[in-house]
Amino acid sequence: MQNSSVPSTFIFDLFGVVIAFDDQLVYRRIAEYCSSFDAAMIALDDLVSHPELITSQISLVEVYNQVVETCAYSQSFNLFRSQWLEPYSHSMDGMSEILHGLASRYQLVLLSNVDAAYWATVLSRHPELNYFHHRLVSFEMGVAKPDAEAFRLAVDAVSGEPSDCIFIDDKLENTKAALSLGFQSYLFKDVSDLRKELHRIGAEFAC
Repeated sequence: MQNSSVPSTFIFDLFGVVIAFDDQLVYRRIAEYCSSFDAAMIALDDLVSHPELITSQISLVEVYNQVVETCAYSQSFNLFRSQWLEPYSHSMDGMSEILHGLASRYQLVLLSNVDAAYWATVLSRHPELNYFHHRLVSFEMGVAKPDAEAFRLAVDAVSGEPSDCIFIDDKLENTKAALSLGFQSYLFKDVSDLRKELHRIGAEFAC
């Protein structure tokens, strides 16, 4: 934790913090229908975080066309889409309780890099997202972390200042970006460590 003062706003990343995930599941589903499974797994790596997809500059259809061209994917878009939407995330043990404890005392903001298609799957499976007062997602904002504009939009959502906010993410590049913009910043390791840090800075939550 970079600042011992208790913030008025907690800004959480989604994947790897609020919910656990394994995007390799997506790539394995798709690679099974490509000309070379191993080559496809290499080519598909990090596809769910494709910068243009998560900011709505390209559609899932265009991603499908790219996969057909580069990996010789042999199936229809409908199957590709169903493989994309099939869950690759699950609830992070203990996180719902933390969010519940914080929500009545502080502003909670979700700031996530996610594409429009999979976001629908997330919403249908994770009721813990209802604890957030604001949910900012990259495909709607048109920008993604670590872009400074994404952080500005998070501050604007609560009409606050960066120094009043703590940003919690599992990626060092994102926590460094937040810190450089004046936010308090915490690199997420696991729920147990987060709980200890929240106690350390004096955050009030029944957990």
